[in-house]
Formats: sequence, structure tokens, C-alpha cells
Amino acid sequence: MNGDNNNESVNSDADEAKLNAAADLESEGKYAEAVEIYRELAEEGNENAQYTLGICHMDGVGVAKDEAEAANWFRRAAGLGMASAQHMLGTCYTEGIGVDKNDAEAAKWFRRASEQEDADELYRMGYGYAFGIGFDVDLVEAVKWFHKAADREHAGAQHALGIHYSSGTGVIENKFEAAEWYRRAAEQGLALAQNALGECYFYAIGVGKNETEAAKWFRKAAEQNEADAQCNLGVCYSYGEGVEKDEAEAFKWFLKSAERGNPAAQFNLGNCYARGEGVETDETEALKWYRKSAEQGFEAAQAKIDSILNPETQINGENTGSEVKQ
Repeated sequence: MNGDNNNESVNSDADEAKLNAAADLESEGKYAEAVEIYRELAEEGNENAQYTLGICHMDGVGVAKDEAEAANWFRRAAGLGMASAQHMLGTCYTEGIGVDKNDAEAAKWFRRASEQEDADELYRMGYGYAFGIGFDVDLVEAVKWFHKAADREHAGAQHALGIHYSSGTGVIENKFEAAEWYRRAAEQGLALAQNALGECYFYAIGVGKNETEAAKWFRKAAEQNEADAQCNLGVCYSYGEGVEKDEAEAFKWFLKSAERGNPAAQFNLGNCYARGEGVETDETEALKWYRKSAEQGFEAAQAKIDSILNPETQINGENTGSEVKQ
């Protein structure tokens, strides 16, 4: 709950000691006592305490939930130049949290936060333009801000640029540029980018086809519980693409992904149970997972259900049993 310094010094060493003491109280679950320290410092003009007190009021932690009071403390910290508080105040105006909705005010505070050249705030500006949060949707402007954040090694912004260059939204399509931005974010450990880079290698998008590299990056993302990557890694093991074929490993990764709600993995898991690949054959389990996948609109799963329940309607030669990537 303790506020981010944003590389700004607190008012004094004594204030810093009090902030640390409040943080210790929080860790002990003594939130009301921590709030009293934050309030004392906030009244004295400490921007970190003001920001944190705003969070306390917004979430109702250690004090009664009061969104208007939260916005008030964000405003006071924002006025002292704290980027995180400026962003939160902008969010309040965007969502109508403790204040009346006001897109112009939201944009003003988002811009003030971005002027500090903090990578997170630059990324948030790009996100705001991309999704119309505080601004009208403007993908060209979004890409501009993502570039500013990405140049400061913001992994989320680098991944976002990969998406924009891949799809040609807000910028001229360039698959090679997309792969390079995915790589920069992936090397920082961002799971979404690792999976995207794996797909680039698997499908030869912006890079040469290399199934071993694809499986490597799928694994890195899968080990961070990225569901799409878990499904993709399962397919690699199912067919021996970039790794030695191993149906038990394929089943393991399909199960992990399916349990996290991935419809392609749920379909693939149904195939494993239907065929006895990596697990004993179990038609009941197969049908259960096909249904879970179909409930999310996965058409191949619905076709499998139809073929199981109404085998006479199955089209001769139709194959709905191949594993699919996410």
C-alpha cells in the first residue's frame, strides 16, 4: 500500500523513518495505526503519505472507504508533482471516482504525469490513447507514447509496439520490427511477449522459422503460467515440434492451460482423453473438456461434441481432432 517515490525524495529523513514504520505496521496487519502515521505526514505536506492515504481511503483499508477523500489526497500529492498521484487523479476523473467524470481534467493530469518522463506514465499515456481512457482513441498517438516508454525499456510498451507493428495499427505494418520489439520485451521476462516471440519463430513471422527457439520461448512463458504459451508448448510436445515428442508432457501442459480457461487447450485436453494420449482413455472426461471449450465458442470443440453424441451426422473425412495452438 505504501506509495511509490518516483525517485523523488521525501521531506526529511525523519519522514522517511515514519513512512517505514507505517509500512511495518501494515505488514503486521495494523492498518488503522499505519493510517494515523500517514495522515500526520500527509497533513504536514509529505506527498508519499498523501498518495498512500488516498489509496487507503479508496480501498477502505485502515479507514472508512471514502472516494471523495481519496481524490482529495491524490490532488494534494499531484499538486506537489508526484507522477503516481497525478495519474491516479486522472483515473478518478476518467472513472468518476470521488469526482464528477471529466475527460478534459483526466487528460490534463495524465499529461502532467507523462511530462516527468517516467516510463510507466509514458506507457499509460499510450494505453489511454489506444483504448480511449481519458482521450479519444488515437492509435498513431498511442504508438508515439509507447515508443517513448519502450525506449526507456518498459517491457509492456515494447510488447504493445510488437502488437501494433504486427497488425499495422497506428503504424505501417512491419513484421520484422514487431518481432524485434517482442524480443526486447521477452528478454526482460514479460510472459506475453515471450509467447508472442515463440509464435514468431514457429510461424516464421518476422524471423526465420525455428521450432526449437519457438519451444524455448513458449516454455519461458508457460513457466510463468501464461495460458496461451502452456497450450502452445503442449502442442510442441504433442507433435515433437522443437522438442522430443512426449504425450505425457503434452497432456501436462494442456491441463495447466485448460484449468486456466484456455479454450484451445480445453479442446486439446479433450483429444488427449478421447485418444488416450498421455492419459488413460476416458470418454466422459473428453466430453467434459470439449463442452468447456465449446461454451467459450470454440467451434472445433462443438463439432467434436456433435460427432460423439450424433455419430451418424459426422461428415465423412472431416477431421476435428488435431491439436490446435492458441
